[in-house]
Amino acid sequence: AFLTNGARRPGLWAAVLGAWVVWMAFDGWRLARAAPAETTGHRWLPVGVAVLLLVLEAAGLWSYAALGQRAFAEGMAAYWDADCRTAIQHFDHVTTLYELTLSSNVAAADAGIVECSLLVFAENARGQGEYAEAVDGYATYLDLYPESVLIIFARDTLAETYGEWATQVRQTQDYQAAIEKYEVVLSDYPETPTGKQAAALAAETYAEWAAQLREAGKYGETIDKHRIVLSEYPDTPAGEQAAALAAETYDEWAAHLREDGKYEEAIGKYDIVLAEYPDTPAAKGARAAAAETYAEWAAQLRRDGEYEEAIEKYQLISGEYSGTPTAAEAQEPAAGTYAEWAAQL
Repeated sequence: AFLTNGARRPGLWAAVLGAWVVWMAFDGWRLARAAPAETTGHRWLPVGVAVLLLVLEAAGLWSYAALGQRAFAEGMAAYWDADCRTAIQHFDHVTTLYELTLSSNVAAADAGIVECSLLVFAENARGQGEYAEAVDGYATYLDLYPESVLIIFARDTLAETYGEWATQVRQTQDYQAAIEKYEVVLSDYPETPTGKQAAALAAETYAEWAAQLREAGKYGETIDKHRIVLSEYPDTPAGEQAAALAAETYDEWAAHLREDGKYEEAIGKYDIVLAEYPDTPAAKGARAAAAETYAEWAAQLRRDGEYEEAIEKYQLISGEYSGTPTAAEAQEPAAGTYAEWAAQL
């Protein structure tokens, strides 16, 4: 029975055991008939020994079955606690040491080993940082055991694995890959603990990506990332800061354009700050900075002898940017430009 996995066919082996008992009874009757009619000694002694042996055998079988049941119960307790490593140890005892109990627990323990092995495999892969294999393992478990009591545990752990994977690639500055992992969690496992944090983590990743791009001087791409955060993750901590950071980026971009003499483009950036991000700290100085840029542009035009365009800029400063320090000072350079133009004429 042990060598042939008898627990899978308990009826067959119960019949074999019954036949064996019947044969022993028949053989005992046969031998008794062949015995002499007159015997000596105590007749109760063999009967008593036989009864004692049967009692001991029954007690042993009962104890054996009880130990098997206890091992199975301990395995199930670990299984319900999602401790599959411990569960497999106890289930393995049931399927080896206690296989000859011929109990249905043996088949259940065997199935439990198969089921738990998937989770242990995925856990091992996750522990070794092999997140792709871990994700495949948990996903396979969810497909094969959709009604299991461990389905919530497996789903939560799968989401955690995606989160750890995203953190790993985020540390290597592969921000796009990290965001893709967070988006999987958001779309497929939003009710898990990791799913409830995924939006904030994705927004943080976009913010880190934007900071890296801004440091590299890629202002347009930087602003694109802040806009994504503003549109898709507005209720996250990073989303609450995205508008201010986008405005700062525009301000910094405008300053670099001013240094390069690209005044019109610089003013365009300041205008965007004033129009789209009026409540940010950067917007408070954007109007004055735009006026200063116009003044620098006008001065450059004056040096180039383009007096008419220079005067247009000074007039624009006085009209559209009144109240700024530059507007208060614009009259004198405008008059000087007129004088130079007159002298040239």
